[in-house]
Amino acid sequence: TAKDTDLFGSIADRVVACDPLLQHNWVALLVWSMAKAGCFHQELLTLMAHDIKSGTHDLDTPQDVMLYLWAFTRLGVTDLELYDVLASQACRLAPQAHHIEIGNTLEAIQTALNITANLPLTRLQGPGAYTPPSDEPSGLMGYRGTADEQQWVAGVRGRGEEAMNV
Repeated sequence: TAKDTDLFGSIADRVVACDPLLQHNWVALLVWSMAKAGCFHQELLTLMAHDIKSGTHDLDTPQDVMLYLWAFTRLGVTDLELYDVLASQACRLAPQAHHIEIGNTLEAIQTALNITANLPLTRLQGPGAYTPPSDEPSGLMGYRGTADEQQWVAGVRGRGEEAMNV
């Protein structure tokens, strides 16, 4: 609702203003809650994406990774570099994860691959950057992708296999 959007927007504005002091473990839950409500706060998402990619925000739990993946994919974010870092973090934390978190994380990574499959390599974009039709099959389903996309997918799969062997 508009009331939810205003409330989330106000909270997000305050979070962005406190950036150096952020406790990132609860910001993942905030971003997820906002995505679930359909609220898109460009400045907060851009800040979180930058912090995650730069290593400033090193994710501590498998749940944080899962929440960010779910939120960014739900909002249609098309930043391959961000998804690559999140996939790497998911692999790093896999030994600590519950099987449900692993399943949800893998599903979110698959969604990220679907969102980015037909797009050029891009940075963070707003909601609606890509909305798959409801009849679109899940997975890449024969789509080969560009050389960059194939290399990225191979890297994600390689890190996933490596994490499974830990």
